[in-house]
Amino acid sequence: MTVIIISTIVYVTVLMLVGILGFRKVHTLNEFCIGARISSASEVGLSGQLSELGYFIFIMIPAGVYLSGLGKAWTMIGLFVGTMFIWYLMSYRLMRYSLKYKNVYSVPDYFGRRFGRGDFLPVNTAMISIVFDLVIAAALVKLLAIFVADITGMDTGLLSAIIVTIVLGFIMLSGYKGSVHMDKINAGIVIAALVTLPIVTMFIFKADELIIAIMNSRVSGGASRYLNAFRIGGRMISPFEIVNQLSWGLVIMGMPGLMIRFLSIGKARTAKHGGRHAILFTLLALFFTVVSGVLYRAFLYPMILKNLNNQYFLSKAVTKLLKMKLGYKIAGGVLFAGLLAVFVSMIVNAIHNACIVSYCTIMRPRVLRKFRIKKNIKALRITAFVTAGAVFGLSFIDIDPMLIIESSIIVVAAAFGPCVMLSLYSKRMNKYGASAGMITGALFAFLWRFGSFFKDGAETIDMEELTGLSPILPAFVLSTLVIIIVSYLTPDVSEEIKKDYDDVKNRIM
Repeated sequence: MTVIIISTIVYVTVLMLVGILGFRKVHTLNEFCIGARISSASEVGLSGQLSELGYFIFIMIPAGVYLSGLGKAWTMIGLFVGTMFIWYLMSYRLMRYSLKYKNVYSVPDYFGRRFGRGDFLPVNTAMISIVFDLVIAAALVKLLAIFVADITGMDTGLLSAIIVTIVLGFIMLSGYKGSVHMDKINAGIVIAALVTLPIVTMFIFKADELIIAIMNSRVSGGASRYLNAFRIGGRMISPFEIVNQLSWGLVIMGMPGLMIRFLSIGKARTAKHGGRHAILFTLLALFFTVVSGVLYRAFLYPMILKNLNNQYFLSKAVTKLLKMKLGYKIAGGVLFAGLLAVFVSMIVNAIHNACIVSYCTIMRPRVLRKFRIKKNIKALRITAFVTAGAVFGLSFIDIDPMLIIESSIIVVAAAFGPCVMLSLYSKRMNKYGASAGMITGALFAFLWRFGSFFKDGAETIDMEELTGLSPILPAFVLSTLVIIIVSYLTPDVSEEIKKDYDDVKNRIM
């Protein structure tokens, strides 16, 4: 337990030091929201990937591989391809729009400027963004509290309060500037944590002993099927299951945190080199997370975590390492630090996004302007305090946090992904198509996963269970079609909007 205390103190101390140093450099709305567009390429690239993909890297993929074998590793390919796709097709154009429009701090602000006057589209976008950022942040706080409680035995409610307080203090101090600086450190901690278990197993197992340990852990079909990328739980993987895993790559297109990173880029060189940092980090992290997922199976034996408990693989591994010799205790501290780094990065990102959207899209232009309030930084910090309070309250809702995180990511990505991509490459797209596509994507993804429409004997089942297909691909396809059809059936955009599109396309700022 001493190692956990030391790891926590060191990590929180570094976090607060970064926040305090950032506090001296944050004086304007621009600096708090997007860092005045002077963040380095490594900060933008690493922060974007870790703050949005950390859950996949550290929890979702290794938990799936631990339980069912390498057949759950196809998600890695989808996420890697999606990462290359967005950095080369989205980052440059969003950067140019941001520079052209100057004060664009969020996706709702971007839509409001991209498609001309009108409140419905930016307000609708803002409400979707705020709701799902709050829900995701609350679920992340709850899940981290559960993991830490499993290791330390502390009360989850108390842990949730501590987590929210630390994150709130960091955001109020330094905003975007502090978050991207800290994420550069977090990325190094995460890579170190992912490499830790392979190193530990090298000292514990020989190659044949490792295979025997995997076999003894009663993997379905034996070790050969467990280590086969075309089998899940010993059976042959279906084409739909491969499509479902690969489709997670589409989700990256609609992550609000990544969009803000692109809007914060000030130079083409930053986008170019930031993409390289992002791709390299993602490649390394995904490779080691799949390897670690297999090794956790052998390392934790004779403990065998079944379905619905497999997400505890990390906390159980840390607990086991803490009971071993000093070198292994230190490895447990590194794993725990990686856990903190991933969750703090994602929670900071979600709360910061909700705060920025609430203030810049809803409060400042539609509420505070009437009272001529111009103290943006103070008002932003008050908004962050209220946002964090809402997150803390939501964290007590008794729902599976992993289900909430994954479902929220799908819904918000289905809402924003096709809209953002088409807005960058379609000259004919208008605000009517964007609004219709956004609502369609979010609603369809939600109903596909949670709506019960069909009878299977005496029980109702949802579309995901009926078809075997996750909502990601159908929602993206339907949202894209709705945007195109509605845009062509409604009035064309103005000549000014067309000129902006041509300027961005031709790199005329």
